[in-house]
Amino acid sequence: MATNPVFFGYYVGTTIVDMTGAVDIQNYGLNREEEDQRWTDGNWTQHRAVVRTRISGSVVLGFASETSYHNFLAALAAQRQADGTVKLCAYVNNVQTVCTFFAFVDAAGAGRWDLVNARQWQTLTLTITER
Repeated sequence: MATNPVFFGYYVGTTIVDMTGAVDIQNYGLNREEEDQRWTDGNWTQHRAVVRTRISGSVVLGFASETSYHNFLAALAAQRQADGTVKLCAYVNNVQTVCTFFAFVDAAGAGRWDLVNARQWQTLTLTITER
């Protein structure tokens, strides 16, 4: 992990499947944010109480072949829990540490073309929201 500033993986049982090599580090944006409850009292004074923190953001993965793209989607779907979450292990930018958490993962795919080298690769944007 010394050469790559991020880490991203998902769990299969107790084993982490490391997907760091597929991460587009220029488009990696996971942060831990405070969620709060806000109200205004009778004197029009605003109050805010932090009730929890939640990791959210997006990660872009790139795959050299359509087979590896589909294999990843199938593996991720197989690890989905009954509540719809997946256990992830990922570097969180604003706390600068690797965290393990359950998250809802929404995937949107796209094809990219390298016109100079006449090749295509698949990208997948994962939108991640901690449970």
